[in-house]
Amino acid sequence: MLDAKAKAESAIESLTKYAEELRKQIEKGMDQSLGQTQKAATGFAIKLLKFQKKTFDGTFKVVAKVQERSEKAVNEHLKGASWLPDEGKQVVKEWSRALRQGRAEFQKSVDKSYDLVGRCLERVKKQAAKKPVEKAPAKKKAPAKKKTAAKKKTAKKKTAKKKASAKKKATN
Repeated sequence: MLDAKAKAESAIESLTKYAEELRKQIEKGMDQSLGQTQKAATGFAIKLLKFQKKTFDGTFKVVAKVQERSEKAVNEHLKGASWLPDEGKQVVKEWSRALRQGRAEFQKSVDKSYDLVGRCLERVKKQAAKKPVEKAPAKKKAPAKKKTAAKKKTAKKKTAKKKASAKKKATN
């Protein structure tokens, strides 16, 4: 009888150790998987950023062409516009120059922003490849709220009945 009990306890102990080792391996695998997932997600974000930049560049080139052709048409029209004084022509030329300059500055600003985000994502991708992501510490549970005693219902019905009976007596 003791021999069977000792074997059962030994089996339970070995199963407990095996379960603990298995749990540790699963956690390690999950951490590695999380790192791989982060790396893949960052890679996808980089590809998406490149796609957005190409789309922006293409759209911006179309807008630039439209503005250039509009400017050319306005300049051609101004050459034959004897009704417009020279001051007006200078204003239109200055306006066209400001549009070109603003467009070029906007393009530089957007390119710089895409470059900064791209470098940041590359850095995150490299960090994800180097080491697995550490798990966040377990959150502590908030202490349970104490149960408060339920309030007793007031005896409003009794007082209402007393008032009603008092009114009847007064009217009688």
